Amino acid sequence: GKEQLSYAALNARSNQLAAYLQSNYTVGKDKVVAILMDKSLDYLVSILAVLKSGSCYLPIDSNHPDTRKAYMLKDSGAVLLLSKESYTSTLSITNLPMVDISKVELDSYSKENLDITIKGNDLAYMIYTSGSTGVPKGVMIEHSGNVNMSLDQVRIFGVDQQDVVVWFAAVGFDASVSEIMMALYSGATLAIPSSGMLKDKDRFVSFLNETKASVVTFPPSYLSLLRLEEIAGLRAVITAGEAAQGSKAYEIAASGKEYYNAYGPTECSVCVSVYKYKSENGILQNVPIGAPIANTRLYVLDADLKKVATGVWGELCVSGVGLSRGYIGKEALTAEKFIANPYEEGEKMYRTGDICRWNTNGELEFKGRKDTQVKLRGYRIELGEIESVVSLQEGISQSVVVLHGEGEVQDLACYVVLDKQSTLDVEALKASLTEALPEYMVPTHYMALEELPLTINGKVDKKRLPAIDFKTENYVAPSTETEHKLVKLWSQVLGIKEEAISVNKNFFELGGNSIKAMRLFILIKEQFEITITLKKLYNYVSVKSMSKYIELFIVEADQDEYLEFEI
Repeated sequence: GKEQLSYAALNARSNQLAAYLQSNYTVGKDKVVAILMDKSLDYLVSILAVLKSGSCYLPIDSNHPDTRKAYMLKDSGAVLLLSKESYTSTLSITNLPMVDISKVELDSYSKENLDITIKGNDLAYMIYTSGSTGVPKGVMIEHSGNVNMSLDQVRIFGVDQQDVVVWFAAVGFDASVSEIMMALYSGATLAIPSSGMLKDKDRFVSFLNETKASVVTFPPSYLSLLRLEEIAGLRAVITAGEAAQGSKAYEIAASGKEYYNAYGPTECSVCVSVYKYKSENGILQNVPIGAPIANTRLYVLDADLKKVATGVWGELCVSGVGLSRGYIGKEALTAEKFIANPYEEGEKMYRTGDICRWNTNGELEFKGRKDTQVKLRGYRIELGEIESVVSLQEGISQSVVVLHGEGEVQDLACYVVLDKQSTLDVEALKASLTEALPEYMVPTHYMALEELPLTINGKVDKKRLPAIDFKTENYVAPSTETEHKLVKLWSQVLGIKEEAISVNKNFFELGGNSIKAMRLFILIKEQFEITITLKKLYNYVSVKSMSKYIELFIVEADQDEYLEFEI
């Protein structure tokens, strides 16, 4: 059965939890309360309770490595952890009280709203983003920024009580704030899919239909998996987190749906600009990120912070109520990124590091980064953070990580220079990185070099890094018709040459991930006209085993268990 909660019950339950927190712990203004659990109604109650107690909430993703969770809890100065035993059994944290949300007795606490004053410049939430020095950094968002973004998104996307908004984003990712608040601020229904459901397209499409979902925010790479008829029930499609795909945006807009492309750094309360796609413009090569939301000013500036002309690329800088207070415990970095706004007396301005320009319609277009930050499947990643973790590993003297491939077949590639006596053990390296980094930050491809190519200035010359070579000495060519067909499909999905795919090689070692597995799954169903479950596909990870399974093709009804892996 599906658990449901009315707004009245949600308010009462979160009031009781807020009163409990206030009575038993030192919570309140600018105190950080961490929440560690998966998306659920309990999570929603916890967020509201923390805010109602006047405190700041810190969402922690349960899929992250324990070392990263512990770092965030310590670095944020969290005074309390709201969680459940199943999520904390492996965490070694001392001196931090924990409330098990599934066991706490709240009946004796009042269901009425607390008598508490919250100011616009009090902290609302803290989100950790990848940091270039090897540790993530905590961004402190104030209530005024959160309220401004939430109210204006409701207005721009036209969300009302009739809508069903899907909570798609992972909890530690600030897009989740916008999804939750969009529903709460408009009285819409918030539909919460499990993380396992998002990893199986067919189950997710059924979820969209069953819940009568009408508004969803997708990373473009996930949206590209869905056919138009699979999202037929949606009223509005929003993309964010990475560059939108013009052909997909056009297809959706031309079908009569609303398509919005939203943009914003975590440091500026989720979203600073939105573009509504107009189908009469045809397929745009570069889908704009649009015009600023309310109470937000956007500037495109040159290296001397002077405004550039329309059509000229420069760095996007943001000013307005959405600006965060900066990074917790990182005053120097805060001062470097949040500078005085030369165009508005007494205002701060955030330097995004994103290269943008104004087009002739007064809309912003995004080109890329001026540093080593990248976006992969919606996640913001500082390549320097991965490099510093790689360089700590035994036997490695230097490393460089780059984004490899284009469009739908992008992933991370890691080049290392080894100590004289060392050899590259890819499996061991991946295993140690998995203990220190979230799954989406662990590189897919690895290559050892004698030395890193350098520019005249002594920096790593990424353009001269050799192409990752997949051809191995134990290459086995496809021999059956099914194997030949599968190699073609693998090549298409992985973005590598057919001759690089040995039939014994593991799909994930060749650059496969959850999104690519779903894409392959769709192609196999079309090519061989079979109904196969995604779970089954995960049992056959080489071309050889997969083709044997397809040739035997046993229909198995067992469709309920799903492997957990990162989106």
